[in-house]
Amino acid sequence: MAADSSGNGRPAGYRGSYTLGATGPLVNDGDPGVSLTGGSVGQLNAGPGLPTANAPRSLEAWVKTTSSGPIVMYGSNATNDLFELNVRATSLGLVTINNDHWFTTPYAVANGTWHHVIVTYDGAASVTMYLDGSSLGTQTFASPLATVPDANGLLIGNDYWGSLSGSVDDVAVYPKALTAAQVLAHFSSSGNSKPTAPTNVSVTPGANQLTVTWNPSVTSPNAPVTQYVVTGLAGSRHDHRRQGRSLVHVPGPGPQRLRGEPVVYGIGAGGRERRIDVCVDGARRWTGRLLSVGRLRRNICWRDLR
Repeated sequence: MAADSSGNGRPAGYRGSYTLGATGPLVNDGDPGVSLTGGSVGQLNAGPGLPTANAPRSLEAWVKTTSSGPIVMYGSNATNDLFELNVRATSLGLVTINNDHWFTTPYAVANGTWHHVIVTYDGAASVTMYLDGSSLGTQTFASPLATVPDANGLLIGNDYWGSLSGSVDDVAVYPKALTAAQVLAHFSSSGNSKPTAPTNVSVTPGANQLTVTWNPSVTSPNAPVTQYVVTGLAGSRHDHRRQGRSLVHVPGPGPQRLRGEPVVYGIGAGGRERRIDVCVDGARRWTGRLLSVGRLRRNICWRDLR
């Protein structure tokens, strides 16, 4: 049985395929989470208590997954009757049926590490999504919500269309829209923090190649950095139609090192120099020049030489 820590006496039961004892997301709290592989956690005695109709509310959860699916939901299968927090690889959504709202995340969420997710609704028209203590923005509903809980009550890891494979912990429902300050306080009190920027970044230019080194980011224990992305630019422009523009580096112990060479597209008549910028963690770290044979019509991509 899953306990209800609110004191309202609404415990939940585990269903389907699940595993108890998953390492939880809170640094200073040994309370474990649950890992779901098609299973769910649902109220044993669904009843009053959940915000309904168009009332303000917030849904909160910690989630760790490499897939997409429902994190937590309640409501029913009709237009504007559902209130569901859903995750995809690089987006978080509020699913209400025929009036869904999705928010793009600045980094991968389905990356196998814990993430703190909150969605708030103010009871008027505005929905705000938060990831790891930061707002992803606010969107507006064209019509009021009409949330009506079905016999499932609050349901974790499952909905009418599928299930979530991953770990979930510390799910909460609030009868108000949490403020940005309250959301940040919840994330900070967990003992987790966002990774710091890499330090001691240096770039050593060679004959049409660069070697990039840096000291790794400092992270909280439950949210390690899973990859670094080193990006080469021609001037200040990207060409997102070219694959290979960025090199993905999976971190190891100690100082980090990545070596790559530029691959020039769009060869034409004559020679031309173009400025090359190298960015690590979104910050420009080095500027040099590349002499290309032919006109560089689009951009420079990078090929890994490790």
